[in-house]
Amino acid sequence: MIAGAVTVATDNANGITLVTNEGAGGLNDIQLGLVTAGTTSAVVTLVSDNDITDNDAAVDIIAYGLLLEAGGSVGSTSDYVDTTVTTIDDRSASANVHNNIYINETNAVTLGAVNGLTTDIGDIKIIGAATAAGDMTATNVTAGDDGDIYLTTTTAGSNISVGLITALDDDVYLNAAASITDADTTAVDIVAGGLYLQTGTGSVGASGNYLDTKVATIDDYATNTNVATDIYINEYDGVNLGSLTATSGLSTDAGNIYVTSNATDDGTLTATLVTAGGSGDIYLKSQIGQAATGDINDIAVGLITAANDDIYLESDDDIIDLNPDAVIDVVSSGLYLSSVNGTVGGNGSNLELDTQVDTIDDLSATKNVSEGIYIIEYDGVNLGSITSTGLTTDTGDIDITAANGAAGTLTATLVTAGGAGNILLTTLDGGSATNNIAVGLVTASGDDVSLVADGAITDGDAAVDIVASALYLQSGTSVGALLDYLDTQVSTIDDYTGGTVGTDLYINEYDGATLGSLNTTTGLSTTNGEIRIIGAATAAGDLTAKVLTAGGTGKNIYLTTTNSGGSSTSSIGLGLVTATGDDVILDSNYNITDSDLDLTVDVAADGLYLDALGSVGGSTAAARIETTVSTIDDRTVTDNVTGDIYIGETDAVTLGGINGLTTDAGLIDITAGGTISVGTIAANGGHGVTLNATGGDILDAGGGSITSTADAVLKANGVIGTINNPIAVNINGHLSVWSNSLQDEVSVNLKGTINADYHTQRSDLLESASPGLVILNNQLMGGGNYGSGSIKGSIMSYGFGYIDIVRNDVNAAFYEADLQPWGHKLMQYWILKEGARIDDRFLSALPAVIDVSQLNLPALQADLANTANYYMIRSLK
Repeated sequence: MIAGAVTVATDNANGITLVTNEGAGGLNDIQLGLVTAGTTSAVVTLVSDNDITDNDAAVDIIAYGLLLEAGGSVGSTSDYVDTTVTTIDDRSASANVHNNIYINETNAVTLGAVNGLTTDIGDIKIIGAATAAGDMTATNVTAGDDGDIYLTTTTAGSNISVGLITALDDDVYLNAAASITDADTTAVDIVAGGLYLQTGTGSVGASGNYLDTKVATIDDYATNTNVATDIYINEYDGVNLGSLTATSGLSTDAGNIYVTSNATDDGTLTATLVTAGGSGDIYLKSQIGQAATGDINDIAVGLITAANDDIYLESDDDIIDLNPDAVIDVVSSGLYLSSVNGTVGGNGSNLELDTQVDTIDDLSATKNVSEGIYIIEYDGVNLGSITSTGLTTDTGDIDITAANGAAGTLTATLVTAGGAGNILLTTLDGGSATNNIAVGLVTASGDDVSLVADGAITDGDAAVDIVASALYLQSGTSVGALLDYLDTQVSTIDDYTGGTVGTDLYINEYDGATLGSLNTTTGLSTTNGEIRIIGAATAAGDLTAKVLTAGGTGKNIYLTTTNSGGSSTSSIGLGLVTATGDDVILDSNYNITDSDLDLTVDVAADGLYLDALGSVGGSTAAARIETTVSTIDDRTVTDNVTGDIYIGETDAVTLGGINGLTTDAGLIDITAGGTISVGTIAANGGHGVTLNATGGDILDAGGGSITSTADAVLKANGVIGTINNPIAVNINGHLSVWSNSLQDEVSVNLKGTINADYHTQRSDLLESASPGLVILNNQLMGGGNYGSGSIKGSIMSYGFGYIDIVRNDVNAAFYEADLQPWGHKLMQYWILKEGARIDDRFLSALPAVIDVSQLNLPALQADLANTANYYMIRSLK
């Protein structure tokens, strides 16, 4: 049938029906020229046994409505049927087009509002607003079998409004000159395998009325033909965004992309390639889907780009890297994350989410990541700087690496790992630079924070920076700064496994902490830097240095407990503190203790400088502070130890040679394996000094002195003082000395004052007597085994000569003792009760000062080496 010119000009109540049946010759088409009916309500019905065709470029049908039924197609790819109608439908609910539909509508049109517009097995391609502006409303359009659907509006300002478009397992292409809108507010709008979108000036969906889809993929209409402004899509199950148009994916020129998946069913929201242009953000959300099947709805990221703008990923489960590789997954200014039940990225094997963003945060103050966060950032990044909660997990690790490709600082403004979550923040050497970690507040309460910086680890404020159980550190340069310490509230601080702090380490710990107790290989250490750690900054707590090492030359260790906000109960405990060739300075608000209670070295350094409001070490061998140092001093000339000092030095040491070594109200008890050189030593407050050089001498370091306000003991395996340099003493109590050697016939040479309760300034001698002379202020105090207490001893003055006393010559013994009390020799053991006895009056009379004119000898102090051996031997019966 050829409809050359069929017109019903005025009859809107009745339309035009053209029918071709199956004739004897086979399939019969309807070929359209011009069919015109009333445009108010008249309908043109075309029923073709085969095709409905057009043979020109002019308008073919002018009417209000067009109803179609065809055993073949309507129009063709090369010659669309041209219409000026208001509605296009199937002829009835059961009579439709079998194959394809190709229609070119001049202005506005509604598709399928009455009976639907469907094909059994073919495509539907309809162009609307071809010559005049007008919206195309797809109320109910279905392409059957292998049929795709293409809906297009061409004139500016012309929208596509979607009711229901269906192309099961096939594709829907929507290309609107203006926008693509949702014609309803609840029902699904598009059911298809793929949905391809393009708008000339407007958006897809709207913020208050998303386009509802149930499709497998959503993409740009074609490469470089995309959505002009915003995209708002609500997907009923899983969907893949941008997987088919490989170059552009799903994109906007200058608009936001909002895609929510799993409205009713399960499935992964896969963002293979998504780009928001201009000032557009991207918001991808997977929902719970089928609650009965569990939470399995991930967001899988290939490449999402919102350059200079923000990306929001809200997942019902995990947010994963679609292709586990080292290729960037997210490019934007801000990345905001939420996973209700899962993780972001994975741990290792390229499972991490790779980003190139400026900031990473929680999605909102109430939406964050449930489990772990694993991210590798291309350059610098700021964590948790936008939302009030920062970047957080409910119960999972946070593992973020920055500067993977280019230079940049990792700034941890506000980062919190909840539950059993640890935090690992790392910067690499991207851009061949030294890339820092800047810390605002990083929290892993009860768990671990590890900071591994290619450059420095810095602080920018006075507030606490790290709250955790353990803090592990590794840096290329410093941690903290001298004017801005890293502020911590942790239980332990250690090296990160396999690394140390490159240069200086400055930490201000809010309460107590243990240093170097977990990484037993290196403890807490610097490669070439000093260590300054303040403990108990705001609350009481001990600072325990289990293994602490400052490497390099001129790199000291300073440990301080202040407890500025509490009572004086914050001690410094020592395990092993090492500053080889340099100094260790300890300033304790309470005691300085041996935390291990063992006999191994606690401090290895050149100098040890002490300040404590309590004591240093303890009285038992295990509690003593063991040192391998060259000098031990007060911290400054005005800061010293309040209580007792118990130190065991492995070799030679100088005591108090720089600032003095003093106590306010405590004893000083120091044992050394080598020579003790005496500077200024003072035990005040009614306490004594005990020095024991088990492997050397006790010598004057140059103008030194020993002040003891109670009994004192000087004991040396060598000598105590020399003939030309006596030890200056001021002893308010007994002084006991023991020397195991002699120089120039002298074992002990002292000067000063001994305020004991004796009749003379005489020394009590420890154990066996010294082998040489014991001299105080050029007075002979004793020598030999004088004072040994041996019941078989004798009294003699070897070198002065002696008087023989036999046991039955009692009168002579008493007479000679009075005549020459300094020299006697017992020839036989005493058997009588009476006998010569030298008591604390010994040397109280002549010759208390050795008178060389009477003895015909040179002065002892002047040239003792030229005299004979002098011994005083005391014995009691």
